[in-house]
Amino acid sequence: MKINISKYIKDNQIISVVGATATGKTAFALDLADIALKSGAYQRIHLLSADSRQVYQGLENLTAADVPADFAVVCDKKFAVPFFANQNKTIFLHGVSIIQPHEEWSVAHFKKLFEKLKKNLGAKELLIVVG
Repeated sequence: MKINISKYIKDNQIISVVGATATGKTAFALDLADIALKSGAYQRIHLLSADSRQVYQGLENLTAADVPADFAVVCDKKFAVPFFANQNKTIFLHGVSIIQPHEEWSVAHFKKLFEKLKKNLGAKELLIVVG
């Protein structure tokens, strides 16, 4: 599949993948990330889950949190919460399994995480919001 990265996407560095629950949005976003990396337009891709329940640790099966088997947990000081990265450290998955079920999470928390990700994007990085 050939990808044409529009000037709008390059300027804003954000793509949104939206749709109904359990329709393969995360799998699609991961495929899109691979294509974008292979195109040479980007060196790193950040996926951000916009699911209100996938943020909770221990609920992965219940929420259908789609963390690929080759992704491992990463802690980085510039992001306040842990995230997952593929083996090559080129695709990162944020907003999944980051807090305990008793902890609070709201749209305000999501907005802070989104803003932190957007602020820290490098010139050859892309953010894909999935939800």
